[in-house]
Amino acid sequence: MGSVQKSQPVPSGSSSFYEFVTLLIKRKVLVVTLLLLSLGGVAVANAIVSPVFRSEAQYALRIEKLLQSEGMQLPVGNLSTLALSDAVLDNVRNRMGVSLDNERLRSDVFRVSVDTDAGLVNINARGASAQEARGYVVAWQEAFATSLLERYHTGIRERLLMSENAMRSLQESAPQVELRTSDDPEEGGLMTDTLFALLAEREFGALLVTERLNHARFSHLIDRVNEIPSMEALVAPTLPPAPESPKKALNFVVGGLIGLLLGVGAALVRETWAVQKSYSARGASNAEGTSAL
Repeated sequence: MGSVQKSQPVPSGSSSFYEFVTLLIKRKVLVVTLLLLSLGGVAVANAIVSPVFRSEAQYALRIEKLLQSEGMQLPVGNLSTLALSDAVLDNVRNRMGVSLDNERLRSDVFRVSVDTDAGLVNINARGASAQEARGYVVAWQEAFATSLLERYHTGIRERLLMSENAMRSLQESAPQVELRTSDDPEEGGLMTDTLFALLAEREFGALLVTERLNHARFSHLIDRVNEIPSMEALVAPTLPPAPESPKKALNFVVGGLIGLLLGVGAALVRETWAVQKSYSARGASNAEGTSAL
């Protein structure tokens, strides 16, 4: 007797995958159409959206480092605020010849970070072209250096004025000592007062000498500030080789995945609708046959 071979059942997972592939092949026109439409939309968006380029640079605050090395401080205010102040941005707009207002420049163009302790400034700027982005950085550096130098000169003048006022006040309030000596015990109090006055005069004299030295140091600082640049480029403004946005390759990949998912989803919906329609038609046919009998 011949042996009867039993057919091996197809695993449910393999069967489901086979049905899914069959479904995609059956609805390939719908899937490919939605994929192409999605890629076409990405291509149109990439063509319409204006490119944005980003240029970066890093600068050292030479005068700030000089002040730190000399142990000197100037009332120059917050440099982070000065970096994007109206005075600096007005200068930038004049140099670049752009119509953007200062708020747009702050929010859309410039990103500035000032580290006063390290004496470093990091800046990046965005523009519609590589040359424009780099031009923004160069214009900002020149405008900020000008405002920074003016702020340092103002701070030195204020410090010199403070020193001159302090010296004048010390000279006006310095004790006038009349040195008198006597062997009369009754005049011992007078000698004690004279000694205290001498000590006070010595203390006032030390304060006066200190202020005179400070005045001389800040007077000399004006010449040194004029001799060295307020900023030095550690990383020169870059000329970006490619736009920061839109990222065309990434957009095509994402758009392709979205189109593929939409195509598969539409194919599943279309097939489900077709099956339900077939079942409904078959049920209606069976009902007509039953009523005829």
